[in-house]
Amino acid sequence: RTWERLWHYAKVMHNALTLENASAFFYKNLYGNDDALVSLPDDEHYVVNPEYYAFKHYTAFIEQESIRLVVSTEESGVFISAFASASADKMTLVILNENADAVTLNMDFDSISIISGEIYSSTRKGKKCEKVGNFEPADDRKQFEVDGESITTLYLDYVSPYGVRDSAYHMNFHNGQMTSYSDSGNWHNR
Repeated sequence: RTWERLWHYAKVMHNALTLENASAFFYKNLYGNDDALVSLPDDEHYVVNPEYYAFKHYTAFIEQESIRLVVSTEESGVFISAFASASADKMTLVILNENADAVTLNMDFDSISIISGEIYSSTRKGKKCEKVGNFEPADDRKQFEVDGESITTLYLDYVSPYGVRDSAYHMNFHNGQMTSYSDSGNWHNR
């Protein structure tokens, strides 16, 4: 039941931020009774609830004033959201994979140069927003495997000749492969 609660809340956040275009997401109780992110059953103990880890995949890595990037994939059961910091040096991708099997995404950031990054994961098998490794790009192209039944956050350092603007970058993934991107509303095919 723990995984189902974590997954459900991550999907609610994904949908609110991407489909509903919410500019902020709030949880009603940080700590308190059973419906809080951290429950306080008595004066000496606390329980970190599954929703906390879903919330952390977004809130620990998306900076204030970040711009949501448009990202899409045709990979069935995979949901991606992306955000760039206003300072144009950090990018956060949150990847939800509801498939039982791992999925390989071929990510091509084109004119965006990824310098380095960190990978955090929650899985049905028990990980809870744990750092699982570093993202080391090779020639700005990276095949990235996402575990089955997982939530993965990539927290990336990047540079771009365009900076970040209101229209920002639009990234499309086709069968796991980025096929085009847009800067300033101009589409470039891959």
